[in-house]
Parts: sequence; C-alpha cells; structure tokens
Amino acid sequence: MHNHRGFTLLELTISMAILTVVSLLTFLVTNSSTKAAAIAEGKEGVHAAVRDAMNTLASELQLAAKTTNNALTPPLAAVQVNGTDPGEVTFQIPDDSFGLRWSTPITYRFVNEDAGEGLGAGNARLDEGEDLDGDGALTRHIVRVQDGEERVLGLTNDLSDVQFSLSPNSDVLTITLSASKVVNTRRQDLVRATATSRVYLLN
Repeated sequence: MHNHRGFTLLELTISMAILTVVSLLTFLVTNSSTKAAAIAEGKEGVHAAVRDAMNTLASELQLAAKTTNNALTPPLAAVQVNGTDPGEVTFQIPDDSFGLRWSTPITYRFVNEDAGEGLGAGNARLDEGEDLDGDGALTRHIVRVQDGEERVLGLTNDLSDVQFSLSPNSDVLTITLSASKVVNTRRQDLVRATATSRVYLLN
C-alpha cells in the first residue's frame, strides 16, 4: 500500500497568502528605511551647507569697518546692508595691522534663481524660465564681488534665503541663512535648514 500525502488546495492558498503578506511587509519596511535614510542624509547635507556658508561669511565679515573715514585712501566706508535687498552687504577690511590701509569695497550678494513668483518658486527645482544664467542648473549661492571681479563664495548651491541685518550702532551684523534640497524619494521630499548667527565687528 502507498500512502500519498501532499498539500491540499486550501493549505496552498493559505501559504501563498501568508507569503504575500510577509513579502509586502518586508518591502514596506525596507522602503521606509531607505526613505528615512535618504531624508536624514539630505537634512545633514543642508545643515552642512548652512554651517559652511556661515563660517565662510563670518570669517571675513567680522573684520569689516564700523566707521567711515574719507581721509584714507581708498576712502573707508562703514559696513552697509543694501536697503532694498537684505541679501546684499558691502564692507571693507584692513590691509595692514595698523588700520591705515583698507581694501576696496567688497560685496556679498545672494543670487537665487528660485525666487520667482510662479508655482515653482522656492521648490529647489529648476523650472521653466528660472535658468537666468543659462548654465542648465538652479543657481542659489553667494557671490563675492570686488574690483569688478566676481567669484562664488563657498561650495554650496543649496541656499534658499540669505538675510543680513545691521544693529543700530553698526557693531553687530546678524546673518540668517536658509538652505533647501530635494531628496530623491518617491515623493521627492524637500528638506530645509535655517541658522542665524550674530557677528561682532572687530573694527
């Protein structure tokens, strides 16, 4: 006599259902972990962008002159925030250790192609009509301008807002920086970071 044993159709159906549920749960957990890791990495990136930009700005701005002296050559002007654009500041720094010679005016200017008024403004993506310099990328950085020469300050291109504010007695410059970045998840999440620093002017 032969004893033939096997799975019944009901047992196979239940097994397949359990396997499907386990596979689905595994996928959801893995996908959630991958997304969380991508968002965490993106947040660390924008925090680093803000931190590095702040350090770069503060290292030179703390040397800015607080007073005006037209008797010097070139004439010395106190640090000044652009009255119509708080993302621009002009200043001079000493060229010697005695404060007798000063640099020509230096301007920090925030350039932001993502600051329009359309639906795509502020989304950290290059939308139609935003590529003003024609380089194929969304430009969002600070430039340093001196004697007609312009160069990008720092390495980050993720800055979304830059604000300079001078105290009434012109001895403290407050800098507020924001950065944003699109994280490549299924929903294309946008991560942000903001930092504020008070720079005490030494000169």
